[in-house]
Amino acid sequence: MGSYEVTLGLGATAIALFLKWRNDQFRSETFDTHPALLRSQTVTAETRQRGEWAVVRNRATPFNSKNIPQFVSNVHESIAKAFDSGSLTAECGDSIFIGQGLVALNVAKSPVGVFVEHSNDSILVDLAGILYGFATVWIDEEEPSQLLSEVIKQVDMTVAVASPQSLRSLLDAASKHPKLTTIVTTTSAGISQQDNDRAAALKIKIISFETLKSIGKEKSVDRVKPELSDLYSIVYENDQNGGIKGTEITYLNTSASVSAVYMTFPQNAKISSEDVYMSILPVSSIFERCLIHAVLIAGGSVAFSSEDTLMKDLVAHAPTLMRTTSLILSDFANAIESHPDAKTWAVTQAKAAKLTELEEGRCWKGTFWDRFLADIQNKMFGGRVRCIWNSCEEAATDAGILETIRSVLGTQVIDTFGMTEISGMAFATVYGDYQPGNHVGVPSVNLEYKLVNAASKEYTVTDEPNPRGEIWFRGPGVSKAYHKDAAKMARCVTEDGGWFKSNVYGQIFPNGTLGLI
Repeated sequence: MGSYEVTLGLGATAIALFLKWRNDQFRSETFDTHPALLRSQTVTAETRQRGEWAVVRNRATPFNSKNIPQFVSNVHESIAKAFDSGSLTAECGDSIFIGQGLVALNVAKSPVGVFVEHSNDSILVDLAGILYGFATVWIDEEEPSQLLSEVIKQVDMTVAVASPQSLRSLLDAASKHPKLTTIVTTTSAGISQQDNDRAAALKIKIISFETLKSIGKEKSVDRVKPELSDLYSIVYENDQNGGIKGTEITYLNTSASVSAVYMTFPQNAKISSEDVYMSILPVSSIFERCLIHAVLIAGGSVAFSSEDTLMKDLVAHAPTLMRTTSLILSDFANAIESHPDAKTWAVTQAKAAKLTELEEGRCWKGTFWDRFLADIQNKMFGGRVRCIWNSCEEAATDAGILETIRSVLGTQVIDTFGMTEISGMAFATVYGDYQPGNHVGVPSVNLEYKLVNAASKEYTVTDEPNPRGEIWFRGPGVSKAYHKDAAKMARCVTEDGGWFKSNVYGQIFPNGTLGLI
């Protein structure tokens, strides 16, 4: 080896050592969450019943306290206050006229159906219901008309809000149940004469959002403050037996769940008016609405996107918060790895240094190495993403994907698991827990849970190395009813203690986190 190669090698080594020293100078000196707290992440009751594991709670709500800190005592009051203070965006103001217009249509007779594409329009109807005291019924607009027909019949629906894309399916469904009298369309564009003629034949009046808002401007009415026990929403889904289930969500349920969203953040990272939430997943999901409520109440704003336009929208709106699925998160990681600079020496070294930060308990932007990652952070993701709630359906997210997102973007990723009957989020990983592990974290602050032996699965709470069983829930976030189907709910709730049997199975790890099976 010649002197030139030796000099070059020594020079490269010196540069690498200098960069490491610089990185050490910029490195945070604190943990996001102290390691001692991650070794025991939940609190457990001192006693348990035969065939059951002890009741488990979030560490923030020990057994000598209520099992929810009421940051949001009633979501109606919090939303109304946000309107009165002027902290909500101007677009949300239309929900006042939409609400007053729907009240003028006498919607108090039955809940208002919402069959709208993923957009700001869906939230306007949701906020209108919260302000003026009428319940909304939600179903994904892509569901077949047969399911829509069953929903219309079960709730005796008279008024529905629909997008032009879902209008034809709604008319198909309404033809079998003549109680539906009015359909409000989010726009008059795209509605054919054939659709209008068919609606007229069914004696259904079609009016546009603009017409509805004009009615609302002329018919000013007082807001209606609901009791916590009042019905906020019904969410319809297919059940496991081929039928449908309409989960009733009360104001207690949703208020408790919004409070739980706030509790996923430490005090120095709370949701604020500076936040922009990117809504990607259907607003028919109660968890999605709880996240949107939490951001709006804090004075933040919401932008809407879809998986088809997501990467473009991330740059355009520069969100700080979002909710994804594991598939979307995997696409993010693949996009990062496919970036032209991903294999360069600078980016490789930067990612390695950020991974070291993760191993030491820190996930942040602002390190020396982030200057080499700025192109990926800014030109692909808008440069401001600070937290992603990731919804896991069957298992925790792959550790490699989490490492890529957290290290390159400097972004918190909170794995969550939820159910409609739990009003959204049932479990969430702890902010600052970057340890690899196949788990979905700890119970939300609005819940407590226990594992119960599941003979059909051969899971027992005495299994080693980890207790296994069916997950049973209890708390203010848990729904108490399926709409007009008391028998179905009775099969899911125990008479002794009111535990909701989830038909979901898990195992408890030594640090108190729960893994799905």
